[in-house]
Amino acid sequence: MCGVVGVYGHDNAAQIAFQIMRTLQNRGQDSYGVKVSHNRKIRGPNPQPGLLKKEFEDQISGLEGKIALAHLRYSTAGNHNPEDNQPIAYDKMAIAHNGNLTNALELRARLKGEGRTFKTPGSDTEVILQLAAISKEKDIEDKFIDAFSQVKGAYSIVAIWDDTMIIAKDPHGYRPLAIGRWANGTYLAASECQALERNGAKEIQEVEPGELIAIDSDGYRTRKFGAQVVQQKCLIELIYFANPAGQIFGLKRGITWIREEHGRLLARGEQELSADIVIPVPDSGMQAAIGYAAESGIPYRMGLLRSHSAGRTFTLSTNEQRAQAVSDKLISVRDVLEGQRVIVVDDSIIRGTSSKEYIKRIRNAGAVEVHLRIASPPFISPCYYGIDTPTKTELAAAQMSVEEIRSSIGADSLRYLSIEDLHRPIYELEGQTETKSSCDACFTGNYADNLVDNLAPSRLPIVRG
Repeated sequence: MCGVVGVYGHDNAAQIAFQIMRTLQNRGQDSYGVKVSHNRKIRGPNPQPGLLKKEFEDQISGLEGKIALAHLRYSTAGNHNPEDNQPIAYDKMAIAHNGNLTNALELRARLKGEGRTFKTPGSDTEVILQLAAISKEKDIEDKFIDAFSQVKGAYSIVAIWDDTMIIAKDPHGYRPLAIGRWANGTYLAASECQALERNGAKEIQEVEPGELIAIDSDGYRTRKFGAQVVQQKCLIELIYFANPAGQIFGLKRGITWIREEHGRLLARGEQELSADIVIPVPDSGMQAAIGYAAESGIPYRMGLLRSHSAGRTFTLSTNEQRAQAVSDKLISVRDVLEGQRVIVVDDSIIRGTSSKEYIKRIRNAGAVEVHLRIASPPFISPCYYGIDTPTKTELAAAQMSVEEIRSSIGADSLRYLSIEDLHRPIYELEGQTETKSSCDACFTGNYADNLVDNLAPSRLPIVRG
């Protein structure tokens, strides 16, 4: 899960890319970078570590070039080597990638055997550039389509070749990617529609699964590629990652509506549970908690407050880091919690580290009962498409029963959203009730391309895009 940005046709393309990046910080906190194409040469500073800094805007302010791309990295496996940070650039090519290629190691080995030299020690993203660079196809679009025909997995990319911008999404459509434009003809691409809306883009549309868009001096062209397959919109994007202010995947309603609907569905059938207040785990549990409170009639209160100087705990590398981050991030409100029977609503339980820490804080603030409600089903399988759950041993629900998890985190009761209710709002928006169009492999172990859920970590890329 990363953020990608593209800008085509503006004298200040690098600075515009920076402004769009500011609205996508939720998608990556490990590193960030910008590259531009000027006189068919790729230029730009090396990617920088950590959160986006204002000083970087000054650093890129002098970059000439009407084409720019940018990347916000959330590294999802391996050693987080800074040499794998993006965008990855050659002399006249650059790429920014969100997703994960499941056959990257095999492709890297093959390409190295053919004498190709890689700039990065472990990035799956560079495989796409290498394959496009050696393609015997003449047209740039065909070179990338040739590359895409050889890779498997998830990719939403923005790339530059000479003076052409390429925007593409894998045929399953795992990760979101949108494109819009300004009235002056500048094209803008970003991982989420809300980033384009907040930067004044119009005519915004989601890039279709298996769609390649090429933009150059001859105009805007779009082509379909790959076999027609069942769509696999990532449900974790809807549950947790995407900014609740916007819409993704071309769905007719926004993230907030979907999360509130999950909360309403979670509250149904809970008449036997008596409680005084419903509180969210901020920020990603807030919309589901609002829906739960509305459906149940139990008052919604803010019993936990978030320090917004802290980042996302999910993206951290160790249990110790996550526990400390929760301690730093969440502040319990005694005036709200003391003497109360509390229903806590969160988006998910991955490892259980964060849940245990905030339940302890709620009890220490005087709550007499703590009932945890999760607006997603139990995570039982790893993700190979760009989410940081690489092995089953890290997943609480793959190792323990619901009762064992409840006991380990210290809740009085624990209940998850059902897999049927997880899909229900998406079915409603798409006007159908049977054909699944979203990836739920992390909840079911059913992978679209027949990956097995115990695929050895050694088969996976060292670092994902």
